Amino acid sequence: MVEFKDALERDGSLNLEKLIQPHPRQTEFLHSIYKYKRVLYGGARGGGKSYLLRWALVHFLFWCSSQGLRKVRVGLFCATYGDLWLRQIVKVNQEFPEEFGEFNEKHMEFRFLPKWGGHVIQFCNLADPTAYQSAEFAAIAIDEITLVPDLAETFSILTGSLRWTGLSWCPMF
Repeated sequence: MVEFKDALERDGSLNLEKLIQPHPRQTEFLHSIYKYKRVLYGGARGGGKSYLLRWALVHFLFWCSSQGLRKVRVGLFCATYGDLWLRQIVKVNQEFPEEFGEFNEKHMEFRFLPKWGGHVIQFCNLADPTAYQSAEFAAIAIDEITLVPDLAETFSILTGSLRWTGLSWCPMF
C-alpha cells in the first residue's frame, strides 16, 4: 500500500485509488457499488476480499463527503466478533493512516476526523441480527457472507437498516 503522504494531491485532496491500489477486479467492484444497490464479490482465499470491503466503505464515505454529507455511518459485519477482530479491526488499525482518525474499541467503530467528514465505520457481529433492526446505515458490507447463519432472515433485517438522510440509495456489498 502507498504511504498516505504519497496519495495526497497538490490541493490537499486524497487520491484514494492511489492509496488503495486495487487490482482490476477490485476496481470493477468499487465502480459497481455506485451503480447497483446490492453487489457480491467472491473469489479464492487470499484474493483481497476482506481488504476490499473495508476500503470500499472508506471509498463510499469519501464519496459521501463529495456530495456534501458529513457524519455518515456505515456498518461492517462479520458472523462473530472474533472474525471481525481478526479479519477487519486488526487490519484497520494497521492499514488506515493515522491521519484519518482512530478506532474506538468501546464503541467498536472507526471515527474519521472532521477534516475527512467525521464519518463512522461501525463494526458489528451477526450473532443476533435483530439488534440492528432500528439502526441506520448508509452502506453495509458483510465479510464472509457464506458463514452467516440464517442468511435470508439476516439479509432482510439488514436491508431494513439501509437508509440515510440525503442518500437516495444505500448499497450493500
